[in-house]
Amino acid sequence: MFTYEVYDTKGKLVHQDVKERFVDSIGYVTTLKPKGLYSYDEGEHVSPKYNELLLKKGSYEVISKAKFRINKDGKEFDFEIKSKPFRLNVY
Repeated sequence: MFTYEVYDTKGKLVHQDVKERFVDSIGYVTTLKPKGLYSYDEGEHVSPKYNELLLKKGSYEVISKAKFRINKDGKEFDFEIKSKPFRLNVY
């Protein structure tokens, strides 16, 4: 699962108006490659689009997160990773 959080200059989480985002991904498989780009917005499988944010004028930091499970040799391993903060200025 891919998610993101947006923080204002005071470090406060900025809540989005969208209460729920969903992905229609049944039957879709993607191989993630090192340092490759990935967008889930192709083919209109995401509603509303993950790449659309409604922000007021100001500076923000965005942190992306990914949670996933790897099955190897009959064992399951849960992972959660997150990006470094990305500075975003809205004019």
